[in-house]
Amino acid sequence: MLPLLIVTADVTLLSAATFHHKPAGVLSLGQTAGQDHRKTKEEYEKAAAAGNAAAMTNLGYLYDRGVGVPQDYQKAREWYEKAAAKGSNSAMNDLAFLYYQGHGVPQSYQKAREWTRRAAAAGSVVAMNRLGALYFEGQGVPRDYRKARWWFQKAAAAGDTDAMTNLGYLYAGGHGAPPDYPKAKTWFQKAAGAGNVMAMTSLGYLYDRGQGVPQDYQKAREWYEKASVAGNAVAMTGLGYLYERGQGVPQDYEKARDWYEKAAATGNPTAMTNLANLYYRGHGVPQDYQQAKQWYEKAANTGDSEAMNNLGLLCEHGLGGPQDYAEAKEYYEKAAAAGNATAMSNLAFLYYQGHGVPQDYQKAREWYERAADAGQSDAMNSLALLYENGEGVPTDYGKAREWYEKAAAAGNAGAMNSLGYLYYEGQGVPRDYLRAKQWYEKGAAAGNADAMTNLAYLYRKGRGVPQDDQKAREWYEKAAAAGTAEAMAGLGDLYIRGQGVPQDREIAKQWYERAAAAGDAGAQQRLQMLSAARLNPAAEAH
Repeated sequence: MLPLLIVTADVTLLSAATFHHKPAGVLSLGQTAGQDHRKTKEEYEKAAAAGNAAAMTNLGYLYDRGVGVPQDYQKAREWYEKAAAKGSNSAMNDLAFLYYQGHGVPQSYQKAREWTRRAAAAGSVVAMNRLGALYFEGQGVPRDYRKARWWFQKAAAAGDTDAMTNLGYLYAGGHGAPPDYPKAKTWFQKAAGAGNVMAMTSLGYLYDRGQGVPQDYQKAREWYEKASVAGNAVAMTGLGYLYERGQGVPQDYEKARDWYEKAAATGNPTAMTNLANLYYRGHGVPQDYQQAKQWYEKAANTGDSEAMNNLGLLCEHGLGGPQDYAEAKEYYEKAAAAGNATAMSNLAFLYYQGHGVPQDYQKAREWYERAADAGQSDAMNSLALLYENGEGVPTDYGKAREWYEKAAAAGNAGAMNSLGYLYYEGQGVPRDYLRAKQWYEKGAAAGNADAMTNLAYLYRKGRGVPQDDQKAREWYEKAAAAGTAEAMAGLGDLYIRGQGVPQDREIAKQWYERAAAAGDAGAQQRLQMLSAARLNPAAEAH
């Protein structure tokens, strides 16, 4: 049976460069408590009638934002156009944003770019940064990281901290060149020193991940806190994740929940998903699948693919509602369409099992391949199993080994164990107990309980290692602590024979009972033989 993919906590990621809105008004908009906006509007109208471009721009802004007047993008555009005709680069920027968003005009990245170019030519530093963002995203222009960097550098040289931050993103993300974390850190520090909140958050992320700097959760926390004080939801989420993991701070699920809730209140989908994960696991809150589902739904409604995938898992397993494979499939498909590799792998599993769809190993293989191409190690491991078992493909131990090796290189502990088994059995490779032991050790070190059990068996039999019942017992105990039925049965065998432990039929019986309760058929048989006083201590259970 292929492994299920379980819910995993989300990770705060660096943001990409964005074309965002900045108030472009030149005159004070007077948006203080008790301000007479009607009078302010009249003053702007008088100044605009006299040809004042700044007043025209500010009138546009009043209508753009609905300050003191009903929101009216059409009138905003008319005033911005009048101001732009008089050379106002602020108005040009605001016109560009209307076209970028499609507010009062048909959405057009092309026209957004045209107005942004005009504003940049008129000396607008904001426009220079925005042009960089358009080239970064490939909006209205072919994607071109070199041109994006050029415009970001031009704006940064003029002191624009958003441009400095975007340069940091370029270098950290390896866009157009290999990642250069030291340069990213330099730009983030310049922007953070000038008060840029996203740069502070990004510095926290570098320390959190140890990218370009020694990993330092304490410094990560400090930068996240600075940005959080300024209201940055990404930083709040980062702080929540540090408390959830207990990194740089004592593990504290309640504080993690508090930070996630603050970030979620601002609409941050990652915080919503992480908050749902707490309810899913019962960390710092009573386990509540219904609450988890509600938070996943909120995050999914913002387009968060991880939340969509997790909603699929709840539906697949009937958690927080009735089991519904059809609905699970819909969520997985939505998340997969958004590029979520885990959802692709989960969709493959539905086809593999025939849950809500006709069983189809071919489609399972296709979805696993898509997920594997996206770097999903569980999918690589599952592809290897298909080739090993000849499901949907001819049995091919060579291809199975290749996929296991790819998954193992990506850190998949199950694949490490499976590679050990191929060498143990000599499937697609010459039988080699020593190589089997090496792979079992890697899998065990990565926490795989099956690998621990298999290591124990090697020591019991002296295959690839000197025979050692004591070490066999130690590995069985580790695997049994992780809930592996076969390891529990193995411990029962050791106690019934007195191998590596004093012979003790009562303790043997207890281990067999635990193994049988966990589903080990051999342990059930041995219990029956034990009760009939027919169990031969020399008999083999494996």
